Amino acid sequence: MIEKYLIEHIEANTDTPVYVFVPEVMPNEFFVIDRTGTARDNHIETVTVAIQSYARTAERAAELIENMVEIMDTLTDGPGVSACRLDNVYMFTDTTRKRPRYQAVFDITHYNV
Repeated sequence: MIEKYLIEHIEANTDTPVYVFVPEVMPNEFFVIDRTGTARDNHIETVTVAIQSYARTAERAAELIENMVEIMDTLTDGPGVSACRLDNVYMFTDTTRKRPRYQAVFDITHYNV
């Protein structure tokens, strides 16, 4: 399951909490991983993952997402991931919770993860 692998990789590279859902009691800063799509060809999967950074200010949410891009650049250093491509980074304010949020979208090609 790629989400578990991503959480382990991200947690090893940051002190900011990582979730697969927005927690009911939100810390000041955190990331949320959301798989938005999957394709498979010859047992090799490519998943599209959106990673969101939440913070108290838009500036801090932007800093967090830029740090996440750097962390994701090292994803291929480990076993099982052959490519991690950044598709887009943009402001994605959470209007429901009224919290600044940025989002980065990645395509990750992997096997045996």
